[in-house]
Amino acid sequence: MVIEEQYVHRIPDEWTFEDGGWVETFSIGYFGIWGNGGFIDATDTAIVSGIGPVGISALMVAKTANAKVIAIDPVKTR
Repeated sequence: MVIEEQYVHRIPDEWTFEDGGWVETFSIGYFGIWGNGGFIDATDTAIVSGIGPVGISALMVAKTANAKVIAIDPVKTR
């Protein structure tokens, strides 16, 4: 892959490539909660629709803010 240097982020030496692979996924979930001036705290209820990797990341961010979280997914094993 060829990419401009400004878009490259160095991961810590002790991280595996699998750990580094979660950075973008988590950033999408994080932005879904906090992006565009969003704010969530313990007085809020967050509904996360879809509990794949991005949904799990959003769920973690909402729980870290002490919000009540309702997670829904059509796949029962999730």
